[in-house]
Amino acid sequence: MASANLNELFAKGCIEFSKPKSFSEAARQAAQLLSSEGFALEQYADQVEEIILSKGPYMVVAPQVAIVHGRPDAKSKTGAALVLSETDLITGSVNDPVRLVFAISAANNDDHIEMLKTLSGFLVKEGSVGNLLGCSTISEVRDIFSDNLP
Repeated sequence: MASANLNELFAKGCIEFSKPKSFSEAARQAAQLLSSEGFALEQYADQVEEIILSKGPYMVVAPQVAIVHGRPDAKSKTGAALVLSETDLITGSVNDPVRLVFAISAANNDDHIEMLKTLSGFLVKEGSVGNLLGCSTISEVRDIFSDNLP
């Protein structure tokens, strides 16, 4: 699972700029990107939304960043999607507003944990969140993802 760069985890079509009206809408959109690219089952967005509604904004892991996910499923593949919101999204978290909504999918618990570690390793790198927030094209996002992980 360890990857030299994040581009290997984000399939073509799994990065999008958007103006969602709510965090829930952005989370659903990111999860749907995974479903539409064959990484997660069709109902994955519903599962993600259920978890958010039942557990609250615990997926908001840092200022401006959320990593949404459903449960690992053997019918899923390991992958990631990103919705870059052009609007501030309020979740009720101390880390609001959210602008970067990552979604991850995995076939099993080990891959799920590795995906979280990989994304976390990238996100704690100085400047990574700010650099992503400064992007206006998917190509710019992919350039940032091309940087080596710590």
